[in-house]
Amino acid sequence: MQKTTRVAVVTHARKEPFFCAMWSNYYGAQFGAENLFLVKDGDDWDLPSDGRFDNVIQTSFPRNRRQCDVFAADYLSKTCAELLSRYDVVLRTDVDEFLVVDPEKGTWDTVLEEVLENGYLYAFGLDVVHNDMVERSLDFQVPVLVQRRHAFAHGEYSKPCAISRPITWTKSCHSLTDGPVILSKALFLVHLASMDRHIFHDRISARGDLDMVSYVGHAGARERHFQTIRASNLYDLDSVEMAVRHRICFDDAGAPAMSPRFATIAMPDGAQYRKSLPVRLPDRFAELIPAKSRGSTVPASASEEPTANECKRLSLLRGLLRPVRRSIVADVGASPIEIPPYAFLLSQGACEVWGFEPQPEQFNRLVASAGPNEHYLPLTVGDGSVRRLYITQHPGFTSTLRPNGSTSKALNRWRKDIKIASEVEVTTTRLDDMADLPDFDLLKIDIQGGEADVFKHAERKLSTAVAVVTEAAAIPIYVDQPLLCDQMALLRDFGYGLHKFAFLRQVAFRTSLNTSLPRRGYGDQITDGDAIFVRSLLDLGAYQTEALKHLCILADFVFNSPSLALKALDHLILRGVAGRADAQYYADLLLAKLMAR
Repeated sequence: MQKTTRVAVVTHARKEPFFCAMWSNYYGAQFGAENLFLVKDGDDWDLPSDGRFDNVIQTSFPRNRRQCDVFAADYLSKTCAELLSRYDVVLRTDVDEFLVVDPEKGTWDTVLEEVLENGYLYAFGLDVVHNDMVERSLDFQVPVLVQRRHAFAHGEYSKPCAISRPITWTKSCHSLTDGPVILSKALFLVHLASMDRHIFHDRISARGDLDMVSYVGHAGARERHFQTIRASNLYDLDSVEMAVRHRICFDDAGAPAMSPRFATIAMPDGAQYRKSLPVRLPDRFAELIPAKSRGSTVPASASEEPTANECKRLSLLRGLLRPVRRSIVADVGASPIEIPPYAFLLSQGACEVWGFEPQPEQFNRLVASAGPNEHYLPLTVGDGSVRRLYITQHPGFTSTLRPNGSTSKALNRWRKDIKIASEVEVTTTRLDDMADLPDFDLLKIDIQGGEADVFKHAERKLSTAVAVVTEAAAIPIYVDQPLLCDQMALLRDFGYGLHKFAFLRQVAFRTSLNTSLPRRGYGDQITDGDAIFVRSLLDLGAYQTEALKHLCILADFVFNSPSLALKALDHLILRGVAGRADAQYYADLLLAKLMAR
């Protein structure tokens, strides 16, 4: 295959802003946003601001689901055939479907070679389903398949998604009218409609599915998937893949199948399944699909709903440790663009938050949704001086430092996001000067480059805190921005050691030589991420008992650091605070959570 293979990606959507953004960001990163084509059904909804949509085809599909499925198949067959006059390969998926290449079986180059050789390809379908007994609501900073390992290997979702010659799809685009199933060796179609129960309910509500008779049955069937996955014994995908492939490609008589759907499938252990098989996804799939792009707006109801294990574990741990108060969090830069790492503790009444946010719109959102344990102030935290606040087009880049146009140009990213919309002078406030701010256990800070100024003027507050979660950059996203190494040096002077990275963002350099390469796989430059620092990291015995209790709680439920939580609990057992038998029960619950991943 030549490097110049031209690839277009097509989808259609109605009232799907969340998945439109995710689809745009995912396929745009791999094939270029200029090669994406969105068929937008209806003019009564808007596309999201956190996606790029260069080619929008405005139309209107029938509202009845069955009629819509037939119309869409015909419309998309013609649209994709026309695109083949300009492109070598066209990929077509629903807006909630994401094509991934199994890294053990090939690359996008080998997949495109397959398409060019065969004329079309089916992708192996995986219907990912949220098991809310063991999996939390999605964290929008973490790749989807890191958080979701439960799926159904499904003939229905094994679709002909890649074509290099004109074809005609049957209704719903699940098969072709003029050819047998040809299944790609490496291409998988990951269906994410049920990846999060909250998002699923938001979607069917926004689209009005339950108000239309033709959609009620479909929505109800998908709702039952959440129940089914809870009770399912999962097979490792690698161990059953060949059996599923055979059922997709051949009918009951052993002849080549004209449709990938199968009625039953038998496993070597004697179990029989209808239409699909519950599987656990392999570790190598974990990083293939990012959740959403930097700064994406989180759906309102996609808040952290706890699992049964988490609720029981937190209740047990708080009863075991008997802290005299809730854990206290100071959140500097509390803009509600993303779910905060302490969201679960807050939802359970186990922490108290003091938040600071200078942007009026974001501050008002915080105040409007505040619960009884939340206190917000419209302050710019810093070194006490008068500073200029650069308010950018995207609120996630607003800072007291000027955005670095040179870095943006070098990476060819964020050009519109970092554009300065306005500038205002603000008087910053030092944390150590805030008499009404109680001593806090955790400082969570995300103020786009101003973190070092906050640390320098919070020595007293940091002397009693146990941890800092800070956004730290590897490259200067802002002019004169202190980088990760600078933050490490400052916090080391205050007795804090680097414990872990909650996540790191990585991007690819865009050059004239790699425009046809899968950009997602070439994200080799770290930009920034969240780093977690812990006071007296290697000497937990130096902690006062109450502080050690809160470190234990935060390590489990905010940092996702089970060994640190258990190490803190060890010290508390030695001090007679916790009984060993109850502590072991807690450890068993923690192990159950880890094994369920």
